[in-house]
Amino acid sequence: MSSAPRESVSLMASHTSPNWSASTRAAALDAVLATRDGLEPILQRQRARFADIVAFARGHSPLYRDLYRDLPPGCADPARVPAVSKRALMPNFDAWVTDPLVNRRLVDDWLSRTDTIGDVLLGRYLVATTSGSTGHPAIILLDGPSRAVCNAERVRALRSMPWPALITSFVRERGRMAVIVATGGHYAAAAMIEYMKRVNPAAAGARIIAAGTPIAEMVDLLNREPPYALSGYASALELLAGEQQAGRLHVAPAVVMSTAETLSDTGRNAVATAFGCPVIDGYGATEAPAIALSCRYGRMHQNADWILLEPIDEAGNAVEPGVTSHSLLVTNFANRVQPIVRYDLGDRITVTPGGCPCGSPLPTIRVEGRTDDVLLFPRRDGMLVPVLPLPLGAEIEADPGVERFQAVQTGRAALDIRLQSAPGADEDRTWEGVCARASAHLERQGIAGVVIRRDSQPPQRAEGGKFRQVFRAPGLDPEQGAP
Repeated sequence: MSSAPRESVSLMASHTSPNWSASTRAAALDAVLATRDGLEPILQRQRARFADIVAFARGHSPLYRDLYRDLPPGCADPARVPAVSKRALMPNFDAWVTDPLVNRRLVDDWLSRTDTIGDVLLGRYLVATTSGSTGHPAIILLDGPSRAVCNAERVRALRSMPWPALITSFVRERGRMAVIVATGGHYAAAAMIEYMKRVNPAAAGARIIAAGTPIAEMVDLLNREPPYALSGYASALELLAGEQQAGRLHVAPAVVMSTAETLSDTGRNAVATAFGCPVIDGYGATEAPAIALSCRYGRMHQNADWILLEPIDEAGNAVEPGVTSHSLLVTNFANRVQPIVRYDLGDRITVTPGGCPCGSPLPTIRVEGRTDDVLLFPRRDGMLVPVLPLPLGAEIEADPGVERFQAVQTGRAALDIRLQSAPGADEDRTWEGVCARASAHLERQGIAGVVIRRDSQPPQRAEGGKFRQVFRAPGLDPEQGAP
């Protein structure tokens, strides 16, 4: 078996230790050292860690042991390693995980409770569920190395900013941060924040604001307790930037961090102008939380020392830098309890050739991520109210009978929902639950009178493998009504 760099070995050896702060320090030190001498040390780590995770998965996961039965010992060539998908892995959860104490029944029981959000299963694993943006939600365990590496990569991104006191000030402010994310379930962002608040005094001031909170209420919450740092979905941040520019929001964060959705150049400029601070754009997935983070020039740098990205075409072949992929295979070198090796994430990216003015040797990428729409529905007085896509989607897919869905605004006060029920689910009961959840969510926004209809069409796959989950019908102008 190929040996990983010394720092990664010591980090992996601690994956059952409760002392996560020590693991984070080790990962942060390694992250800094990796970029000190150019690209080659990063690629050395990548090659060694790929061989290491393949060998580990083969030795500890029954699923991978069977999948890799024809691979030669010590295989370090990604092209020879079979790719995997969420659809193939999830039905074989018990054979996928490497800890014999973990099984699907235990995890499902954990996920059925809300008091376990942010706690760790068996004292080791943070449990998170993905969205259904590729059509098949997944359950992912984040072990100690996964969490440590995620934190370390964010520290490295902050170090790249031209304000060297930023991290020190953030710690002094005891993490006085407002995080706008979906709540009510074991979603990775909310679960990670709750976990950090429990184990790290520096994160004690972090405050979660449910992304489904009406925008006026969100503004009031932020004005009453202005955050030192502001993080959230791109769609929420762009709406808040508009509120700041209109004079209704009055906050002065030192940094803004965008997550989960694609932040366009226009959106980045609007947010940076409104708040007068640097904007960090993050790209990740529950399966690989810190894939890439932007630098002060707005370029997205791949954390290639801990993540291998393989952009592929429709036939599964590698694409050249500068060419937009059809999909993306990702390998997460950190996760040992649930190995993610050449996992089809379904995203479209472009590896951008050439260096970056920030000086980081980490490769840069462009990401075509979520492209859902902010919906606009009228409240009782006729004023249009923005409805963020991710919170609405979270409410719909919270019903256990939903395997995948699409919510399409088809008129000024009309929402059509396309459903694909999970195997064995009662379709009519699932629809009743979805309709009730969506209606209640809109009512919490002050919206009434929206007609929610069941669309007989199944959800339609968008180009690149993703589903647009929440969007307006083509040509629809909510100001005017139906197209």
